[in-house]
Amino acid sequence: VRYHPRTFPPRHPSMKQLFDLFPAIVFFAVYYLTGKDIIQGTVALMAASVAQVALGWALWRKLDRMHLAVLGIVLVFGGLTLFLQDERFIKWKPTIVDLVFAAVLLASEFIGRRNLIRMGAEALVKQMGEGARIEAPDMTWRLVNLSAVAYFLAAGALNLWIVDHFDTETWVNIKTFGYPLLNLVFMGVLVAWLWRHVTVPAEKPADPKTGD
Repeated sequence: VRYHPRTFPPRHPSMKQLFDLFPAIVFFAVYYLTGKDIIQGTVALMAASVAQVALGWALWRKLDRMHLAVLGIVLVFGGLTLFLQDERFIKWKPTIVDLVFAAVLLASEFIGRRNLIRMGAEALVKQMGEGARIEAPDMTWRLVNLSAVAYFLAAGALNLWIVDHFDTETWVNIKTFGYPLLNLVFMGVLVAWLWRHVTVPAEKPADPKTGD
């Protein structure tokens, strides 16, 4: 079987989630393998972020905007960390990423007819099968989008609080495991909130004569 580069390997949701976490996993591994050296971990994070974008293009011929945005932030704050030998900059990176996401989501509320949360949800539902759709009131989409803005602002503030109140090792563990878990919980809440607006056509019973 021959595959087009855009579809090989298939972008299964679970595979994409793992791919999104690739730089964080590399950072965590190198940090501990080098005796909890956050400078070496930062170098690994920068290299892994570049590799993530390159692999995304090589496998799917697509440059993920989120990966590009995170790469830019990683290179800037990672570069400052290395140049000044100050780990505070790389610790601020998650907050900057959260603020960027919050700003983009908020801007989408006023640009165009549909905000980013709505566009993303509608695209995902379409993948559930022919005729699948999600129809929610405009106010619901607005509340969901603004809830996501508030979440990213809160997550960014939480990161700064952890940086100020805990040691580097604790921050690394929370960044690697705590934040992804928190994101997963929040996504679950959004899915539960919107699921009642999803309509999936029932499968037609097979024709006993033709089996179709």
